Amino acid sequence: MNEAHWPRIMRVAAHHVLYAVSGLLVLAWILFFVIYIFGWLNYPDGQDTGLFDRDLFEWSQWALMAFTVFWSGFISASLFAEGRPLTARFFLMMAFAFGFFLIDITGNIGLAVNLRVRVIFDDGVAGVLSPIVLITYFTLLASLPIFALTFYGKYVRQSSSARRYLAIGVPLYVVGVIAGFIQLFLQVYFDSLDWANTSLLAGGFPVWFRENVDTYRLWLIDSPAQDTIEFFGLALIVAAILAFAADFRAGRLPASETEPQSEAAA
Repeated sequence: MNEAHWPRIMRVAAHHVLYAVSGLLVLAWILFFVIYIFGWLNYPDGQDTGLFDRDLFEWSQWALMAFTVFWSGFISASLFAEGRPLTARFFLMMAFAFGFFLIDITGNIGLAVNLRVRVIFDDGVAGVLSPIVLITYFTLLASLPIFALTFYGKYVRQSSSARRYLAIGVPLYVVGVIAGFIQLFLQVYFDSLDWANTSLLAGGFPVWFRENVDTYRLWLIDSPAQDTIEFFGLALIVAAILAFAADFRAGRLPASETEPQSEAAA
């Protein structure tokens, strides 16, 4: 296949994405310690938690997810054109899935649904119904990529490099997403943060944290820890997509979708 027909943005190397995301994560955690733990710098919003909740870190995650929609859609179209409809369906579903994910995280749809439930029902009913509604909503959101991985993932795994990235990235991303549900069981957050403060930081959380302990207990685990896992998991999934595209362009895939990899190599 002639690589010149592929836009330059579609020829980004998988490891370049991982390097960029890793560098951003390291920078974010350095700033986290410098601003929130050591207090050497003041965040522009004072004691605001915007470093992970929005601004550069979250905007970068949104941008990567938007590129994922584009990359998956382009690869899907190319695969359909090359007579690989089963593999193409995987990438088409992933394009739609990440499009829905992007809408959800940029619009806080899950939070809006949760708040609406609490407005409609009294506290007693909402306390029971809210977790059920949230779990149902996010289960529906996750159903498309789960379906794609279950029924069409084997065709993507014909690329050995993509297979390695997916094997790590998918579980990691799932852990990051599921971690968001821990807020339904706040004691898990509190115990985790107390352990981190005592064991890892020698009681080093600053005064403003200790004065607002419930708020920042929740934020420190929910935002830096969860977002780091989720972002790096996303980066690995993106790396898998780009690695598959590279193998596809280079002709390193089996001649047909149903041909085993070993036979193709022979």
